[in-house]
Amino acid sequence: MNSKLRQAAEATADAALTACSAPGEQSTSHAGDAPAAVSSGPRISVALRSYEDVHDDVPTWVWERAGNGRIPLGALTLFAGRPAAGKSTAARWFAAQVSRGTLPGAWLGTPHGVAYIAGEESPTYSVKPSLRAADADMGRIWFPETITQTGEDQQSRFNYIPTAAMPMLTQELRAHDVKLVVVDPLMTMMGAGTDIYRNNEVRDRLQPWVDLAEQIDGVVIGIAHLNKSGNGDVLAGINGSSAFGELCRAAFGFAKDDQSDDGHRVMSQEKNSLGAEDLALTYSLTPVTVTTESGRSAEMPKFSILGDSDRTVGQILRAAGSQFDRDGDDGDEARMIVLDYLESQGGSAPAGDVLKVTRAAGIPDKTVKNKRKGFGVQTRRDGPNQWVWSLERGPEGPTPSRIHQDLGTSGPSSSEDVFEDPEQSRSRGPAYTRDPRDLPPDELEDDETTAAVLAALSPTFGQNLRHLMKAVKATTGNSISVPDILDRLTADGRVTEEDGRYTLREDL
Repeated sequence: MNSKLRQAAEATADAALTACSAPGEQSTSHAGDAPAAVSSGPRISVALRSYEDVHDDVPTWVWERAGNGRIPLGALTLFAGRPAAGKSTAARWFAAQVSRGTLPGAWLGTPHGVAYIAGEESPTYSVKPSLRAADADMGRIWFPETITQTGEDQQSRFNYIPTAAMPMLTQELRAHDVKLVVVDPLMTMMGAGTDIYRNNEVRDRLQPWVDLAEQIDGVVIGIAHLNKSGNGDVLAGINGSSAFGELCRAAFGFAKDDQSDDGHRVMSQEKNSLGAEDLALTYSLTPVTVTTESGRSAEMPKFSILGDSDRTVGQILRAAGSQFDRDGDDGDEARMIVLDYLESQGGSAPAGDVLKVTRAAGIPDKTVKNKRKGFGVQTRRDGPNQWVWSLERGPEGPTPSRIHQDLGTSGPSSSEDVFEDPEQSRSRGPAYTRDPRDLPPDELEDDETTAAVLAALSPTFGQNLRHLMKAVKATTGNSISVPDILDRLTADGRVTEEDGRYTLREDL
């Protein structure tokens, strides 16, 4: 059911139940009494519907591989992987296949439109050249924008699609025969102020995209980062609430194969609610030369499936361990996560909520509980069955964490205030009038966060993502976009990555 219809139905039902159960409004009629007054409010009843009246069917598969359906029609699918795994490049390959009608499955032989929502990368310098490398039909690829009229002759354009604009987006997609929508990354659609660790909030933000797949009779592919170990479980490793893995019907993991001498990678099906999960493929990202409309050429990675793999992404991640924690123990990581989460909640939160966040990061509850006092966290009972954790308060307020970590969230941050130290004010105005995502590669250093990433990198030793995010956070106060900046810098050849460690190229 459409989320708005469901919410309206629930609101009506709640109102009716409240009216029916309101004290003093129920009356019993006896013989000879006047008829009881009938409420004019909403009425509710419950009925049983026979499954004989339900029209059942089998799934329609948009992508088929190895004799089985892999991506179902009318559903949300996730592409999840660590930075530089190639998940966005893979999504552009799928977009190209749909635009030309060459994807094996229900749409084979029938080209359809594609909407590619680039939340972080420049359509000019990254997305379109990459689509060219994948041989996409550009006449069928669309870039949705939200337009606001700021003056008589002035407009502002944003690539963020607010929930209120979803009906208009749906109408435009249908008018242009768009059957595939790629949201890269999905986290950029969560909106400012959303607590990505609260299941109900994430579901409210994701449900319109789940509904969209049904409404266009197509597929929504969401790109997600893996910034936690998840103990080798790809869905558990997606940053934020478990709702991301729960609402999607299919999910694929992407990872570099550390056993490959050729730099090959692995894509495996990590969830398939309607079919088999037995798919594991080897793929490559091969540089190809594309010529842009300016007449200049650039090298872009091209996604190519090479064959079957004997390992899944989950197995690769389990074997490699958490790259996030390679240079530090669970206690250091737990300290940053606990203190940052408590600060984001105003200084206190139910112990269960805090442990959900640390558990999602792969840190055992026992470790967090044992080290809690050393973090400067106090506990108090709030009711018979609930404990609350809070930051110890000194004469000047709550104890701040030494390092504010964004817990790996991705996307441009209009929610940076959630993690901001109130004692450290900084300018809220944009540093530049030009969107850094629209800068060409040779101008990326003009972006404050990109400059901080480059300054933190070393040409002589590699650093993992966690350490780079810490360094950038300490410099700029915000490290949300670090994973995607590293993706771009790696794709541009300015940074090299090996086994989760990033090094600045000396020869540039």
